[in-house]
Amino acid sequence: LSKGYYIPWRHVFNPGSLSTPCRRVFDASSRTPGGESLNDVLAKGSNVLAKLFNLLVKFRCGPACFTADISMAYNQVRITPQEYCYQKYLWCEDLTDEEKIVVMCVVTLIYGVRPAGNLTIAGIQAIVDYAKDLGGKVALGAETLGDSTYVDDIFSAFLTEKLRDDAAEGVVEALAIGGMSVKEITKSGSPPTDKVSTDGEHVGVVGYRWATEKDLLKLDIKPITFKKAKRGLPSAPIEGDLVEALSGCFTKRVIAGQNASVFDPLGICTPVTAKLKLDMATICRLQTDWDDKLPSELLPVWGENLAAIRLLSQVQVPRNIGLRGAGDKVDLIVCCDASQQISIAAVYCRIVHGNGDVTCQLMAAKSQLAT
Repeated sequence: LSKGYYIPWRHVFNPGSLSTPCRRVFDASSRTPGGESLNDVLAKGSNVLAKLFNLLVKFRCGPACFTADISMAYNQVRITPQEYCYQKYLWCEDLTDEEKIVVMCVVTLIYGVRPAGNLTIAGIQAIVDYAKDLGGKVALGAETLGDSTYVDDIFSAFLTEKLRDDAAEGVVEALAIGGMSVKEITKSGSPPTDKVSTDGEHVGVVGYRWATEKDLLKLDIKPITFKKAKRGLPSAPIEGDLVEALSGCFTKRVIAGQNASVFDPLGICTPVTAKLKLDMATICRLQTDWDDKLPSELLPVWGENLAAIRLLSQVQVPRNIGLRGAGDKVDLIVCCDASQQISIAAVYCRIVHGNGDVTCQLMAAKSQLAT
């Protein structure tokens, strides 16, 4: 028992989660009396995570698509017995003084342990390497797993519904070879089930919300709140006047947190997020400490910015950039502009279809501060 590491843990509540509204969270970054934590001494490994931007662009290239979430992915990859001692934790059934404390250990990968993400990908890749030579739907599923997976999220687009359905079935069969499964397969044109959707309309796709029947994408904007979560429970969202609510906690830390809450790797809402970057740069140039009050003259600007963030949840774009079949001719139109403060690029996809119709959609956009 003397060798190894004891991982502290706590409960975190997430009412918005369908599968795990209450979960046990292990803190592998907690330091020992000697000053080191488990994460300090573990190597993260090489960056084998697929590039999220590339996967999202591919997800928009085809009229038929599906998403799936590998069920308890980390917990499906076992560690070797000689490593058990490094994932010990203390357990007391009723949390009373009389109850005996038991030493237990987690024998699978744990979310929050430094190399867990890469090790999960390595486990999935082992399945891909084995199943890709089996032929048929299993081989197609293995190819989809290898090309369209981000940690435990699978999302891929195809030119035909048959190809999509075969790939989805193949993914299930390939994962089963390694003892894994998916929570649910969600397909374009069909409503999501209550296993993966809280509103019967949308499912999450790595930071976005996808309306499966209408086949639309939008940002996953959370309710605005300025207070820290207590005991794992989120604080109540701001319902009233944003400027008034912000005035009592108008600091760089709070503003940076609100900026970071807008996750948009495709750049769907770049006109708004670019302004957020510019206004955040103004705050950074003040060189205030994180918790110092910011000048009151900036308060109206950030009241408007937070109102704009709140409205971003209403912005929707087609998930498919317009592709209909193999005969479509695709042109990419790149538009760039810059000022002394910021540079912006946008990529549009112009498609000439087999019947002569022409469609054009924004594929992606990026902004970068010039100074």
